[in-house]
Amino acid sequence: MLKEMYEEVVNMYLKAFTDLTELECEETNIENDVFSFGDWFFMFSDIKFAVDNNMECDSLLEWYDANLFYYPDNFINLPSWLKGLRHKDLNIVENVAQLN
Repeated sequence: MLKEMYEEVVNMYLKAFTDLTELECEETNIENDVFSFGDWFFMFSDIKFAVDNNMECDSLLEWYDANLFYYPDNFINLPSWLKGLRHKDLNIVENVAQLN
């Protein structure tokens, strides 16, 4: 019963995410928590966060692409990205740490 309820909620979020971003969900794997939207793969937690915070598609994809470039050394989670943290900020922190 809980599994079916969870799958229903996930599907509702996927529909809302598709409406928000205009990206089409091509493949779902609810058990592994990974969803394919063309060239992009999102975890459910990121889909939920994007929907709950009404993120613009451009900002979401900018976050995704930036993390692909810097991953795995400097991954920025979606909430921090939305608050304004960028990879250039991480480099400043690393440079300060190296001075000590």
